[in-house]
Amino acid sequence: MAARHADVVGLSGARTDDAGRLRLTTEAEAASRIARLNGLLGERAGTVEINTVIQALLPTGTGRPEGLTPRVTWNEDAPEDHISVLVGSPAAMADRLRELRERLGIGYVTVIDHNLEAMAPVIALLRS
Repeated sequence: MAARHADVVGLSGARTDDAGRLRLTTEAEAASRIARLNGLLGERAGTVEINTVIQALLPTGTGRPEGLTPRVTWNEDAPEDHISVLVGSPAAMADRLRELRERLGIGYVTVIDHNLEAMAPVIALLRS
């Protein structure tokens, strides 16, 4: 349905596993989903906005991000592999968002409430 009509398609950045936990999506998984989407879009590929949800910000690059519920699972040894986790300084996070746009076509993001204040410096860098 989205491939035929939508101007924007959102990726949740996670999927539910058999135990009911949310498993964060890796960049490789997102690339596969976006390739499938683009195949379904046909001539519309490249014209439809792709959105994802930023589930967590991890300024230190390690540990469990504040506000990430225990039912969310991910590879804590490689947080940078996940499209919905931004790692490092605001500049590194802004660079990551630019990379996701360039490589996957993710043109904008939704930020969960508890990350809004921490995301402000990243947004300022993206605007400059």
